[in-house]
Amino acid sequence: MESEKISVIVPAYNVAPYVEKTLDSICAQTYKNLEIIVVDDGSTDGTKQAIERAKEKDSRIKAIYKENEGVTKTRLRGVQEASGEWIGFVDADDYVLPQMYEKLHALAKEHNADIAHCGYKMVLGERELLHYGTKKLIVQDNERGLCDLIEGDFIEPSLCTKLFKSNIVKELLSSGEMDTSIRNTEDLLMNFYLFRLSEKSVFFDECYYEYLVRAGSATTAWEDEEKLVAPLKVLRQIFEKSRNCVLAHQFAEKRLVAQLIRVSTLKVKKDNDLYAYCIEAKKELNERLPEIRKGNYSKKMKVLSFLAAKCEPLYRLVYRCYVKIKKPNDKYKIAE
Repeated sequence: MESEKISVIVPAYNVAPYVEKTLDSICAQTYKNLEIIVVDDGSTDGTKQAIERAKEKDSRIKAIYKENEGVTKTRLRGVQEASGEWIGFVDADDYVLPQMYEKLHALAKEHNADIAHCGYKMVLGERELLHYGTKKLIVQDNERGLCDLIEGDFIEPSLCTKLFKSNIVKELLSSGEMDTSIRNTEDLLMNFYLFRLSEKSVFFDECYYEYLVRAGSATTAWEDEEKLVAPLKVLRQIFEKSRNCVLAHQFAEKRLVAQLIRVSTLKVKKDNDLYAYCIEAKKELNERLPEIRKGNYSKKMKVLSFLAAKCEPLYRLVYRCYVKIKKPNDKYKIAE
């Protein structure tokens, strides 16, 4: 049903070398009834010129230029302008396979869903990493969609692998509930609100979205302060706002505890701005220990929580052994 328009919103900030190719991949979609809204968030490089070149090639591209406010406000500015029955998001340095929106739209219509989503691949130089490509089809009611999203075992937090019914995105915009100050893990928070508003979602595990990982990008900048502060803030919000769904609330609590463990065991000097933040996380973890011990947690999580709160040197030893044996970050290394 190409009578229904899909509005694709592309937030852009200092992505001059990439944005034109990104827009080309959207314009090449087999689903043709598209409105492509590029919102430039105060770029200082040649991003505007690249967008203007793309506009000359395809009249479906609309451009908005504004001052720098962060990705969430930039996306929501695009939502304000969107006129389609459906809304998708694409980051300005990624690519979408030609059939992505045709497939997601057909899935949403077939299952009468408010959200259709798919897997993706990470492009690390010459290497690709699939998430997950099993070709499984999963229909989710409101509760299961929320639980799968928060648990994070196979549903990724990215907004960009999803197609949303326009009315739920507009409802979130009008509610003002989205915390626009968040500049990391904002995808998970926005997805939480949108899945909470949806009655049904459908997931097809084919990888239609290509996420380009660059050296020095947000994905690889592990020491960035916002990457430490924002996730805990987001998980606290999700934990508080998921109370009306018992199972989702339990998953939110487990993710919150895992993040508390991570932050409370960071090796930070006392004169570092993050020191007080880490101490606060450790205090909260200590307060939660009785609940963790009695709760529905794995033995591994119970042990790690105790070690992080009460015996940090031993926790560090265990963690170093784990990293040495499992090498969990090697799969994200960028191939030269």
